Amino acid sequence: MKKRVRIILVLAAVFILIIGVGGYFYGVYYFRRWFCPNTYINDVKVTGREYSVAFDMLQTYYDLNDITIRDIDGSEIVMEAENIYLFDENEYIKAANVIISQENPYYWPLYVFNKHVYSFTPNFTVNKEAVDDYLLNSFLSEKKRYNP
Repeated sequence: MKKRVRIILVLAAVFILIIGVGGYFYGVYYFRRWFCPNTYINDVKVTGREYSVAFDMLQTYYDLNDITIRDIDGSEIVMEAENIYLFDENEYIKAANVIISQENPYYWPLYVFNKHVYSFTPNFTVNKEAVDDYLLNSFLSEKKRYNP
């Protein structure tokens, strides 16, 4: 009877060991494409997100304000932020590569217990041509045109 119990315990231990090792290597495989546990970029939790999805989330994280221009008589136009600001896609790719190089998928079990915070601030530029076109076609410029 004792021999039978010992065999069952050894088989159970081997089974648990196989499941644990298999789970670990599955995690290594999984976290090569996805952010490791407890990973935050600019206070956005990106744990378990694919890199491209995470950076799409970051683009919506930045709250860019619309630009409002008021004329002397009180009339105003509002230029929407998404129409006038430009993002450099290469910056997101470079930032992803830096974060990927800092995260080691072989250490993913350690990430479960430690919070990893990364900071990324993209450069925003104003699309001057879009602003010029918007102003030229706005109702403010209509009032200023000379009509003989």
